[in-house]
Amino acid sequence: MAKYHNKANKCLFEGVQYDSYLEAKCASILSAYGVDFKHHIQFDVFNRLGQPFSYTIDFVLSEPHKFCGIPYLVDVLEVKGVLSLHDIDRLDALEYCHNKSGWIVLAPLLDLWFYDGLFRGKPKKFVYLNKIEKVKK
Repeated sequence: MAKYHNKANKCLFEGVQYDSYLEAKCASILSAYGVDFKHHIQFDVFNRLGQPFSYTIDFVLSEPHKFCGIPYLVDVLEVKGVLSLHDIDRLDALEYCHNKSGWIVLAPLLDLWFYDGLFRGKPKKFVYLNKIEKVKK
């Protein structure tokens, strides 16, 4: 079985280390459009059985945004290569405990944002993917 979260795939964008190329690509797109965010913010939440756990979200936006391909305003974005039910449960816990609405961003949505733009009806911006660097061991 393939490993999708490989420590060897860490990337840098504007001096910040991200866990994957997809996360760095998302950061570059958000930055190109001037969306203010914080990355890798940890929240304490509870699962469906009431047990506490910590959840580190990829992108916490400074204010809610409505992005192309997402049907509602979001406060947080979680970037994934492969979607699982566990990911959905964690976002549900974040919304329940902290009132943060979120969306799991997969590669096809990132490609849509890259090629067609982040906001519907606004001009597309050029995104510089050449600024993403692989982390050297």
